[in-house]
Amino acid sequence: MAEKKPLVSISVINWNGILDTERCLRSIRKFTSYPRYEVIVIDNASSDGSVERLEQLKKEGLIHNLILNSENQGNTIGYNQGLKAARGEYVLLLDNDTEIIEGQWLEKLVDVAQGEKNLGMLGCQLLPRPENDSWQPNVEKQIDVKCVCGAAMLIPRNAARAVGEFDEKFSPGYYEEVDYCERLRKNGLRVVYSPQPKIRHAGAGSFKKMPDTTYFLSKRNRLRMQLLNFPAWKLIFLLPYDFAVSVAGGLLKGKLGLVLKAYGENLRGWGEISAKRRAR
Repeated sequence: MAEKKPLVSISVINWNGILDTERCLRSIRKFTSYPRYEVIVIDNASSDGSVERLEQLKKEGLIHNLILNSENQGNTIGYNQGLKAARGEYVLLLDNDTEIIEGQWLEKLVDVAQGEKNLGMLGCQLLPRPENDSWQPNVEKQIDVKCVCGAAMLIPRNAARAVGEFDEKFSPGYYEEVDYCERLRKNGLRVVYSPQPKIRHAGAGSFKKMPDTTYFLSKRNRLRMQLLNFPAWKLIFLLPYDFAVSVAGGLLKGKLGLVLKAYGENLRGWGEISAKRRAR
């Protein structure tokens, strides 16, 4: 009797991006021969007709579980909703602007995951390959990394139980996956990059629509990630330099107010940050 394959839950978040989301979902159906998977879609209160189209796609069988939020919860909370709703032994958090482009893709992911001991998260190769992307090594071999790109993250259920949810203080998004990988590694679990399968990724998705918000979140959440995870000696040397560079960049781009707001929010939240830091 053939060994029963583990159930994989694929979770996709949508916000006013139905064209990307439908392309993603149809590519999953087209290229997935893996026998046991479910698709969860979380809609963040879209206003572009997404809900009606998603309900139709559910009727067509492309979605197994459709979660409709009454307000935009962002990516970080959406990731946690997907983890909670998932029934699988593995949860694949997949950006809606990704597209599956090859057969046997899910078999490849699961085979890699099952062959790795103490796996906390598995990432794969995204196309087109970003330049100077430290989260996607320019190698055609499987290696341990500090973090993988949040566009496609396979998390074993036991790892999610050990570490818990994504930190929702990163909401609506940016650097939450970096923080999660840090927590996984601190719990003795490995973060692994595999060159197979290959998945197409447009990049930036919903955040492209909000340039100022994106700039602010990248500054605020990068600092939060550092404060939560970096050793004290590193922060002493790094923070003054980072602050100077951020202020200079903010002045040049006319976004100094966003830089100061980002640092101010972390300063006001230091009590919460330091408590979490001590608990890790």
